[in-house]
Amino acid sequence: MKLQAVVSALLLHVSLTGAAKFEQYILAPDSRTVVPASVYKVNGSVVGPQALISGGSRKKAKFQDISAVTYDFGKNTAGIVSFNVSQVTGKNQFIGITFLESSLWISGESSDGTVVTGIDAPLWFPITGPGVYKADADHQRGGFRYMSLVHNSTGTVELVALTVQFTAMPHWPDNGLKEYAGYFNCDGT
Repeated sequence: MKLQAVVSALLLHVSLTGAAKFEQYILAPDSRTVVPASVYKVNGSVVGPQALISGGSRKKAKFQDISAVTYDFGKNTAGIVSFNVSQVTGKNQFIGITFLESSLWISGESSDGTVVTGIDAPLWFPITGPGVYKADADHQRGGFRYMSLVHNSTGTVELVALTVQFTAMPHWPDNGLKEYAGYFNCDGT
């Protein structure tokens, strides 16, 4: 009986200290609402592109004429993109979105492919006025780290929020995304 208690205590200790040791390998987000971690690259005239990395501030990213911003999420994510437009000037305004796993393939003209052909066209949103613009479930994306927002017309579009609704791990509760097991560490030998 004493041996069983010692083994149980040892297993509990290994479980608790082992989990903490491997926390860095748990890549699930804290929340289902994911925002970019940083601005990776800006092309053209975009005022305040860093406003969209704060996750809901009232600061604005203003896309003027032909321009683009690539955001880095810091690690791969997956889900349904949405953004909030606060103001539009000019007619026939569009925001296109491309998704990429690697910074080597950043483009305003194509995304990493979801099929064998290798590339997908941008996901285009016609901007008709202020409001929330959201991809439908058929256009959710998996396995991207970088996202480019492209404005391909004259005029301006101001955005105040950019998020991804994390759809990976749908069977996990929203408050338990980081509670999965099965990770491991290896020193390479």
